[in-house]
Amino acid sequence: MKLKPVNVDKSQRDKHLSKKDGKYFFTDATGAETELKGKHCKAYKLNDKYYFQFDQGHFITQFVDVEISEVDFNSLRNGLLSFDDLQTKCTRA
Repeated sequence: MKLKPVNVDKSQRDKHLSKKDGKYFFTDATGAETELKGKHCKAYKLNDKYYFQFDQGHFITQFVDVEISEVDFNSLRNGLLSFDDLQTKCTRA
C-alpha cells in the first residue's frame, strides 16, 4: 500500500517565533503579558514569580518548571534572549 503525503498548513504554525542563527526567538509579544510560548517550552508569570517550563525528557515527554528572573522573562519577550539559550541556562542551574 502506498500512502499519500498529508498536506499540513504551516502558515500559522509558530508564527510568533523567528529563527536566527539556529535559535528560536519570540517575535510577537502582543497580548502576552504573563505567558510566552515557544517550541516545546513556555515562560510564564504566576503569583508574582516567573517560570520557564521546558521538556527535558529524552525518550518521553518530561516537563520541568524552573524559576527565572524578571530580567530573563523580559529579555525573552523583547527578543534579546532565545528560548534555546534560556533552556541551556536552566539546564545547567
